Amino acid sequence: GNREAALVAWNAAVALDPGDASAWVGRAEVKIASGDGAQAISDLRRAQVISAAEHPLRAKIDALLRLLTLR
Repeated sequence: GNREAALVAWNAAVALDPGDASAWVGRAEVKIASGDGAQAISDLRRAQVISAAEHPLRAKIDALLRLLTLR
């Protein structure tokens, strides 16, 4: 896929609704695919803070953070 275009789209989604955990996760996934683990961790931590423990994406957020911080 086109990571640059995806990142632009996710940046816009984050700007439009910074309280949407899915936007932060989507942007983090693009950053992971681009090899930018440090920035992905930052986005995932933000998603973790704004998502309740029962949020549908919470397990994915936590798993991605575990994987990225083990490196």
